[in-house]
Amino acid sequence: VLRAPFGAGEAARVLATLPAWHALVRWRGRTLATDAVLAAIERIGWLAHDLRARDFELEVNPLLVHEDGCCAIDARLRLN
Repeated sequence: VLRAPFGAGEAARVLATLPAWHALVRWRGRTLATDAVLAAIERIGWLAHDLRARDFELEVNPLLVHEDGCCAIDARLRLN
């Protein structure tokens, strides 16, 4: 569990415990831009920190990861 704000290094430590993370690091012989994924997660953590006084929900789906970076194809933010 991470408490926002957190750094990319902390996110990497937690994600490294997930079996899916190891598949993402090396997908079909290609090295994917996990640093970009970690940067996106870090930025989402800062958003959560900034919105901590509000009731909110954020969904990013899908996050496409390739060799040069990552891109959120769709995202939804609900604020109450």
